[in-house]
Amino acid sequence: MIELLASLLLLALPENSQYAQSSLPAGIARVIGAHAGIYRVRQFHETGRSLWVVTLPCRVPAEEFPSRSAREGVAACQVELFLETGQGFRAVGKASGELVDADPESGVPDELSFHVPASAKETQLRWAEGRLVSKQVPRWFRDPLTRERVDAEELRARGMLDLQSGRFTVAAGRYALLCQDPCAVLDVETLATALLEARLFEQAAAALRRAIDMPGHQLQDLTSLASLLRAEGREQEATALERQLNREDPDAGR
Repeated sequence: MIELLASLLLLALPENSQYAQSSLPAGIARVIGAHAGIYRVRQFHETGRSLWVVTLPCRVPAEEFPSRSAREGVAACQVELFLETGQGFRAVGKASGELVDADPESGVPDELSFHVPASAKETQLRWAEGRLVSKQVPRWFRDPLTRERVDAEELRARGMLDLQSGRFTVAAGRYALLCQDPCAVLDVETLATALLEARLFEQAAAALRRAIDMPGHQLQDLTSLASLLRAEGREQEATALERQLNREDPDAGR
């Protein structure tokens, strides 16, 4: 949603590469078998060994989740992890979801975290006796500025301090990261405020629309979005929002 903040949000992880089944190393292909579609692969390298994180193709039935966003939101693709050494490839672990963190962020990590969208937990993998052993832990985030691992409460507190201190773009980056998953309407509204203060009006409008669709939103959200739309010359949309405001608060136009 917030492309101009990408530099604040991107993790310092290797980029995904895409492989067809026939292009995967034979030592990996033999283990995972044949699956129709494209495999996504991340590799972590250090002297003498590499860790391959292979996300298998997965699909959610269209008839069950007809919208693209709904299908993406529930997809929890299977992930297979392989250690490559001079002796070849060895399967070392499994996970599901998206790789969201690796510690350290270079070389072969000691710890990796995977997250399924909309989940309050993540899967943490750590090395034990030559394998990556998984456990479920509360969702944590890599602070986009300091690179520390923090929980939602700490990320929210840092974003609010940024907002109060006039660091609006940094505040927006932290709140945008917090709200990559479902978050409270107040967090979305705070994100919109930070974006407005940072003069990122297109992104602010998107955040306001998200807030308006949530229960418990403030009437000011409608007013702010109507003002943004009117400034862009989108009078019809602004008028429609003002009608919605009058329905929700009959006294608003008096």
